[in-house]
Amino acid sequence: MTWMQEFEVDPECPISEEKMTHFLNQNTKIQMSAVKEKVESWPGNVEG
Repeated sequence: MTWMQEFEVDPECPISEEKMTHFLNQNTKIQMSAVKEKVESWPGNVEG
C-alpha cells in the first residue's frame, strides 16, 4: 500500500513544517502497520 500526504502548516501554527513532516512520517508508519494487521486478520483473508 502506498500512502501520500500533501499538507501545508498554517502560518500561525507553533509547529514548523519540518517538525510536522517528521511527526507524520513516524506516525504514519505506526498507523499503517495497525491497518495492515487488522486487514490481514479479517476472516477469509487470502494472501498472495
